[in-house]
Amino acid sequence: MGCAAVARDGHGRWVTRISQSFNQGRPFLAEVLALELGLKLATKRGIRKLVCWSDCAELVTLLQVGSDIENFWNRDEIQRVRQLMVAFEEIDLVNIVRDKNNSADALAREACRIGTPFQQWNQGRGACYIKKAAG
Repeated sequence: MGCAAVARDGHGRWVTRISQSFNQGRPFLAEVLALELGLKLATKRGIRKLVCWSDCAELVTLLQVGSDIENFWNRDEIQRVRQLMVAFEEIDLVNIVRDKNNSADALAREACRIGTPFQQWNQGRGACYIKKAAG
């Protein structure tokens, strides 16, 4: 299972991207871990306002305040993401259509295929788009 994140500036230009391969897991877990990678990347780069794009509607819904996660297999991972989210001055989660995420999915598949534990680039595409909010 692979996941990835890309940081873009307020104009949509890429800043950096990261990917990581994990042993095994379901697609939902890959989405959660991709968002976690993206949030950690944004934190490390000092980004305080951001918009996170994901093609996983279930994840976007679960991360809303008040959503009950007690019966989810991945509740620990979801809770970690929630804890990372509170550190930001502003954060918006946006569900995008899968077609807008083709390059992102390709990067995540590549991470899975080559089994990279962690890789960071200074250019390229990614699975979870993190865009610094304009303004």
